[in-house]
Amino acid sequence: MIDKGLGAGFIKDLDLLETEIDTVYWRIVKPAWDVDTHRYPNTLYGFVMDCFAALDVVSRHWEGKDRPRTPRMRDFMDKYVAPDREANDVAIQMWRHTLMHTGKPRDLLDSRTGIRYRWLLHWSTEQLPRSQHMQLQLPDPKMRILNLALTELVKDLRTGFNAYIAELRTETVLQQNFFLTQSEVELQPFETRR
Repeated sequence: MIDKGLGAGFIKDLDLLETEIDTVYWRIVKPAWDVDTHRYPNTLYGFVMDCFAALDVVSRHWEGKDRPRTPRMRDFMDKYVAPDREANDVAIQMWRHTLMHTGKPRDLLDSRTGIRYRWLLHWSTEQLPRSQHMQLQLPDPKMRILNLALTELVKDLRTGFNAYIAELRTETVLQQNFFLTQSEVELQPFETRR
């Protein structure tokens, strides 16, 4: 008998993140919006980084084997979260890798096409309509701008995680992948330099 709560921890973690995002947005960011031009970008970056870290963990459970992170996350996003492969590629590179390693988003340059990718990141649909979220603007042939609204990203992840969890609860291979990965994720091996 498979536990009907399998994967529920992913949603619980997302609920906590969403509550924190809402609290910060409505209590700190929104009240100061018209009087303070700062708008807390580092806090926003941290929340986006948390979203992509959650995507990383869930996609690792889904895959069940130690495949390179970027292709695994792309495949999960393509299947469960968002249909635009180019936007997914840019989002993962920009918000999971570049942000994590440099502390802020940076422009990306596709070495194959010469296209430069930039970003437009907002807290919510109050600044960026849902219809523009996870869409690429094309200001010129050699530039794309990825639009992203944090609150919509959380909704997208919730929809994607729930779709995965529904399959997880019925598909044996996904269950095997989940259990194989769970112990590896919960206890991270490392070595000190002694």
